[in-house]
Amino acid sequence: MGNNIRNTLLAIVAIGLLGACNSTGKLTRRYKSIKYATSGKMDSLIKVSGYAVTGDAVEQAKPKSIFDLNAEAQAELIKQIGIKETDNAKFVSALSSSLSPKSTGGIDVLDLTRFQKRIVISVKKLKHHPADRINMIDVTLSLPEGTKLLSCNRLMTEYQTLEFGKLNYSNTASASLTGNAGSGFSSVLTNGGSTNRTLVDADGNAFKNEGTGSTGTNTFSNTSVNGSTNGLSSTTTGSLGLTATGTGSRTFAEEVMLRQRIVGLQASISKNDLNLFQNGGLGIDLSGNIIADIVFEIKESPNTERIISFTDLLDIAGKANPADKLKIKDFILIYPGLIKDVEADLKFNGEYRWVKDGDRTISESDDVVSLISGNGFTEDKVNLIPANILKPKMWTISIPVKGGELPLEISLPTVGSSGKIIFNSATEARNFIAWLKASYTTIPESKTLGTSGHVLVLPAGATLNKSSLDGLKLNIY
Repeated sequence: MGNNIRNTLLAIVAIGLLGACNSTGKLTRRYKSIKYATSGKMDSLIKVSGYAVTGDAVEQAKPKSIFDLNAEAQAELIKQIGIKETDNAKFVSALSSSLSPKSTGGIDVLDLTRFQKRIVISVKKLKHHPADRINMIDVTLSLPEGTKLLSCNRLMTEYQTLEFGKLNYSNTASASLTGNAGSGFSSVLTNGGSTNRTLVDADGNAFKNEGTGSTGTNTFSNTSVNGSTNGLSSTTTGSLGLTATGTGSRTFAEEVMLRQRIVGLQASISKNDLNLFQNGGLGIDLSGNIIADIVFEIKESPNTERIISFTDLLDIAGKANPADKLKIKDFILIYPGLIKDVEADLKFNGEYRWVKDGDRTISESDDVVSLISGNGFTEDKVNLIPANILKPKMWTISIPVKGGELPLEISLPTVGSSGKIIFNSATEARNFIAWLKASYTTIPESKTLGTSGHVLVLPAGATLNKSSLDGLKLNIY
């Protein structure tokens, strides 16, 4: 019997030592347990929608100067200009001039088929459980046929970061056993543990919590003031004359800062699809807005118009210049010929972190998690450009004739025919009307304007006189 008692005492000592020296992280775990699932109805967990607003104007290529070159190229340019230009004024002028190729004086093209839009993607969690969160979102914006996605210039996210403070956890454990073998036996088992779990705010002030457990022959107490202390004691006496003692101690501490936010956002373009991938981290819910600036072209059914621009209508004193002093520039305006809205499809793949248990605590280390992933589709399309704004506003000028009014025309030397005078600015059209009224008496019989061979063409039955010029009307083309 003595051997049995001795073995029992030694086993108790070993168990006490193992319990004292074993510590496991509590706060730094991502979850307590996890299961993976797939769903074909992610639309019931996550809602993704989008809309487009006008972005910044598409940047045009800027003229190059000496400051756009590297140091070696700048030195070589200065050397070459110094060889060519001996006059100081011309040397400085050459250094400050543009390096871009100069215009040949041909017809400029105004291409209005390229657009820049700001796409706002809204990601929303549909289940209102605080511990649940969207863990990953992968959104695809598909542009329609007839368009071409050129670039994604800028990505942004809009979130709010909340600072909860600092969460501390520490654990200290020890065990000891004394046995006295005589006519009976005596043993004392002590398993003392100190468990402190402290939640403090951002200023380091602790939240206070107190509680007391039950007492009995074998006693258990739990007192929590900025933490908790647990104790277990048991005493048995006898006399077998055997003494055994074992001790073990280990301290384990954790500290987690609960204010970190890291959001990974990536964009890629494949054919005509813009893919926006966003991955969260510990404690991060991806509900919020994703903002992307994109540039795309509409090349289906383009329309072209010949635009006329008049400059130097007035002299320095503000008086109307004679007809031969005008400067006239032809433009080719290209714009989309579509008669329907340009709309993009929106779909997504998401990962939803459903907390089935452990949702009462801020720390995620005690969460029992089900990670649900699957695809979703948004029925509402993203309207990139309404059809009614695809055609730019243009203006013509009409002059009274017998039985009505007809537009003024101008001969186009480069094509050998005449066409309507079309303005892409109402201000320019009004300025030309004002010039006609002020200087019609100086217009030669040939109706020649400027020095490029342009001729003002009046419709049949129209004449240039005060009465007809007072009847000039500005029309939207």
